[in-house]
Amino acid sequence: MPPMIVAAIGDSITEGHWCEVHSAWPDILQMRFGARIKMFNLGVSGATAAKTPPVGPSYWQTPQFAMARTSLADLLIVMLGTNDAKLRNAWAVETYERVLTDLVHNASRRGMLSPPKLLFVSPPKVWIDGAYGIRASVRARGQPPCSRSAEPHAHRAPCHPTHRGRRW
Repeated sequence: MPPMIVAAIGDSITEGHWCEVHSAWPDILQMRFGARIKMFNLGVSGATAAKTPPVGPSYWQTPQFAMARTSLADLLIVMLGTNDAKLRNAWAVETYERVLTDLVHNASRRGMLSPPKLLFVSPPKVWIDGAYGIRASVRARGQPPCSRSAEPHAHRAPCHPTHRGRRW
């Protein structure tokens, strides 16, 4: 049986920016599932769901988003939102929900092929307001409701931080 193709889209937490080589969460999943899956880590450090963010790259404008759109992934894991909660990228939660929903719909379109299953992973909780420039009040709300409107049967899972001093 061919392996399940999994594409992980997200920010530096997905990319593994602060991790040792091959220790980002998509790498861990690949190691745990072995030959049963083929994982594509499409994380982009600093990326936001915004189409035109005040600061940082828009995931929409990255080669990784183009790869996600053309991939034949059976499962699309989405973990975006950490950089959207930063003070410098302050925008309305309703706008974030609409844009993330649109991004997921665009990433999962593949013409006549069946769309991938979706798994939404909540960005890690911010314990101290302003840590990493992130507003704890925004993250305290948890994964935005857009994950429910983007895919009625999507699964949601928590994510653990992968910054210095913290390992899986």
